[in-house]
Amino acid sequence: MTAQPDQRCVIRGLYYRLRPDYSVILLATSPGIEGDILVCESYEVTSGDELAPQSAPQSARGNLTQSGRFFMAALRHKRGESNPEKVKVYQYMEGKSWQVQGFYVLSDAWHEERDGQKVFVFRLEKIPIVNH
Repeated sequence: MTAQPDQRCVIRGLYYRLRPDYSVILLATSPGIEGDILVCESYEVTSGDELAPQSAPQSARGNLTQSGRFFMAALRHKRGESNPEKVKVYQYMEGKSWQVQGFYVLSDAWHEERDGQKVFVFRLEKIPIVNH
């Protein structure tokens, strides 16, 4: 089996613990996702439908943003304080609808600087489907 490169993708929506047993990530349209590892960048849609990097993990009221919640979940896992967050990933198919890409675990998170702003980056590892 040959190693596949990590798939880079842009997040269109984050929903931490949308269901009791998993969170949801919506990915923007991009070429087909085929790898077992996704490296996804968290952006916010601003007025005019422009993509703008999210610059802070907290809202003005001090509550964690969705990106901040995912980031903290990844940190808790990295410190050994919790199991990795289970995430159901959907991808928008141009002119069609949302397609389920499968379940992943949130294994890591970090920040990257882009044009002077902080972008959240999340590493997701696909949960293999077990056939009995």
